[in-house]
Amino acid sequence: MFLCFSSFAAAKEISLERLEPLNPRVYEMMNDPDHRASNEGLIITPWQPGDRDAGEKRYKSGLKFTAVSSWSIARLAVDYALEGAYQTFSGRVVVHESAKTSRTLYTVRIIGDGKILYISNTISPRTPPQPFSIDVSSVKKMVIEARGVGNDHRFYTNAYFGIVDAMLILKSDDPEAESRVQ
Repeated sequence: MFLCFSSFAAAKEISLERLEPLNPRVYEMMNDPDHRASNEGLIITPWQPGDRDAGEKRYKSGLKFTAVSSWSIARLAVDYALEGAYQTFSGRVVVHESAKTSRTLYTVRIIGDGKILYISNTISPRTPPQPFSIDVSSVKKMVIEARGVGNDHRFYTNAYFGIVDAMLILKSDDPEAESRVQ
């Protein structure tokens, strides 16, 4: 009889909610072509148990991104320091239930060290959740960005979207990975 035992360490998942968002900002459209950047109009809050997406589905965890501005918003962005400590980042991009009557169309991008790693399909209140899973193994700084699309590239109302079930997988082959991000 031949018995084979192997031990696999379970990958350590870290919820995006546990990471500190850095430099949240909105870019507002005005008369100048460069837009105006402000860090006062982007609010990032945990996805609450009672929160639902535009299709009425609930999720256990995630982040809700709310951009509020007196100007039309061209895009919003927030940075996260990953420091090369994670292998993958996965989740779903959803429209929050509070935006289900919005006319806003936008895309969500995830950028790692200046390189686009993920671009969602165009999102509207009727868009189903968009799952993603991306390699972030060498990423020091990750940016989550939403950009208005259409003829004028702006959000018509306040932007409400979520990244739910958002998990980062810590590198298992790097014993110092966790200490770099804690």
